[in-house]
This record gives sequence, C-alpha cells and structure tokens, in this order.
Amino acid sequence: MANNNIHYSKEFEKLIEDKEKTKYLIEGNRVIGVDFKQWEKIRFFISNAINKDGRILDIGCANGFLLRCLQEWCNYKLEPYGIDINQKIIQQAKELFPSYSDNFVCENFWNLLNGNSKLSKGYLSNRYDFVYFNVGDNLKFEKETEISAIRYMLGMVSNGGRLILGFCNCFGLSNEGREKIKRLEESGFAFSNIQENSTNDIIAWIDNFA
Repeated sequence: MANNNIHYSKEFEKLIEDKEKTKYLIEGNRVIGVDFKQWEKIRFFISNAINKDGRILDIGCANGFLLRCLQEWCNYKLEPYGIDINQKIIQQAKELFPSYSDNFVCENFWNLLNGNSKLSKGYLSNRYDFVYFNVGDNLKFEKETEISAIRYMLGMVSNGGRLILGFCNCFGLSNEGREKIKRLEESGFAFSNIQENSTNDIIAWIDNFA
C-alpha cells in the first residue's frame, strides 16, 4: 500500500487499492514485476525535481500513471500533458485524466524533431514548466541527432522551467546513466542537479533561463 509518510488523495487511494489494476498501470510504464510500494520506492525521487505549480509534459508518457503519481508525490499543482507513439496506451492516459484528455496525444517524438508532426500548432507552440523524458537504453548520445533531441526538448521548456531527464531502469539494471550525462555535459549541457535513488536510478535536470 501507500507510503505512510505520504498523504494521498481519496481519489488516488481508491485508484491504487485495486492491486491488479495498479500492477497493470505500472506494467504499462514498462516496469515489470513490482507492486505499488516498490514502484513508489524507485520512482518517487522524480518528484524532487518539481519545484512549483505548472504544466508538465511527459515525452513517452505511456499510460500517464507516472504523471498521476507525480501529482500526488509533489506539493505542487501540475497540469499533465503527454505524448506517446502507442495509441492504445494514450487512450488509457486519456481515461486516467478525463479532465485533461485533450492534453494526451499519439505522436512519435522524432516527428516533432524532424518537423513532420501532425500535432496542432497550438499544442506544439506551448511551453511547459517541466518537460520529463525517460532516456531509453537505445539512446547513447553518441550521435548528433540524439544531442539535437535534447536541445529540442529544452526548447519546449518555458523560461524558469526545467527539463528533467530520467535514467531509470528498474532496480538498476543499467549503469550507463552517468556516462550519458557526461556525454551531454561534453556537448554543452549544464545540469543544475543530479540525484540517484537507492536502486541506482538517476534523474538530472537542466534549468532553463533563456
């Protein structure tokens, strides 16, 4: 069940009391074989990067469950947005956030980067107080296209906002996070903070004061 040190809303308590549904939601975020207590342990630290109210965009948001948890884990009001390439799980995110269903769209991030997106100009012209991106194992930041992707994401962050990069692999199955951060630093990115949890997952963020 929930961490006794965290006060969850009644709505969220009702959502996670169904253990099978919660397991399904967690697995929809590509994390297999953990219950909510374990999920909380490995993902709660992401909320440390949230320092104010605002709009948050999750690039590769899956079913939106992480965003829903962040709303509970931080002490700020977050308006959720998400894009993901999978139409089925985007529909699940819409159902998880019925009041914000229009904020979740099916799109390949690389289409944004290449100017081939079908998203409305209004959606694309938005700037977000927080942009979160969980870096997959397939991104090594050894190619200019991958470096350009991070620059593009930073460009989606409003003045005074944050680009938050997650190097989160369940129970530390990969230790490449620090190496990737070093490559990004060598490419000119200045991280404001880097934090690691007890299972060797890492988050690193860049404050945008452009």
